[in-house]
Amino acid sequence: MSANTVTLKDLARHLKLSRTTVSDALSGRGRVSEETVQRVREAAEELGYVVNRAARQLRTRGVGAIGYYVPAEARDLDFYMRFAFGVAGAAQRWGVDTVLMVGEESLHRGVHLGGVVAVDPRPEDHVVAGLVDASIPVVAVGEYVSRSGRRADVTFEARHEELERSLLDRLWRQGCRRFEMWGPMDCAASSFAANARYNFETWVAGHATQGAEGRVRSLPLGAGGEHIHAAVRDAVRRGADAVVCGLQGIAPHAAASLDLLEDERARRVVVSSMASDVPLARGPVIDLAPRKYGEEAAELLWRVISGAEVEQHVWFEGAQIV
Repeated sequence: MSANTVTLKDLARHLKLSRTTVSDALSGRGRVSEETVQRVREAAEELGYVVNRAARQLRTRGVGAIGYYVPAEARDLDFYMRFAFGVAGAAQRWGVDTVLMVGEESLHRGVHLGGVVAVDPRPEDHVVAGLVDASIPVVAVGEYVSRSGRRADVTFEARHEELERSLLDRLWRQGCRRFEMWGPMDCAASSFAANARYNFETWVAGHATQGAEGRVRSLPLGAGGEHIHAAVRDAVRRGADAVVCGLQGIAPHAAASLDLLEDERARRVVVSSMASDVPLARGPVIDLAPRKYGEEAAELLWRVISGAEVEQHVWFEGAQIV
């Protein structure tokens, strides 16, 4: 293999590592062990692989800003604000601004965007479809496929299925048997909401012979205290012993409503969350580490903009159950 023909893909195949890991090791970004960095650099020298830094600098020199896009109905949630701080912090290190995109008009403002981080995009979202059709680099946080079948440059997501099943397993070990899942399940939901419902229903089905019961309750986006308090009363009446919230902001209200009920059964209900309600729930929570999540999403976008080879699907490893 001559030095002129060695690509990042060749180097990754030689080392039996992903292209993203190899790229991170060579650029000094991401979370790669010193041992792996040394191994990658030694292999690059042995095979004659040379990073084309001049080409990358030319690609990023004209970038004045990157975009951050969230569907309008989700912008009031704290998760997306903290995620935005992560994106902006990473962009600041490269000397570029972060532009909050608020609708289709954002595509026509004359601001030159080097690329966009789009969080929880939906298939019918015209803004993300416009970006993809215009060949603007897009990192989608959550799976995105447009109505025409086009995908973002990179899909970046936490290991939601593993985390959600582990959360339910933990509740099971605590003695919970009658589960309710609450969230915006009946609307044109993001892949996160749709997959969360699927994971919940399949987990319950797998434990049904051991006595597990499950029910999905749809709540409107931005559900207030009245909606949640009514749901709490009904859940207690039905004998639920675990409420799993699939949208941020529900768990704190549910826990507070349970505390107000003068019913012994209410004290036994565990309130858990799949969406970073730390430490406001009454049970285990999946902490999605939104600021770190946003920072790593922006770093992936920057690699795409600079021309580095990046896997089409990348896992975010910073989430955990707390």
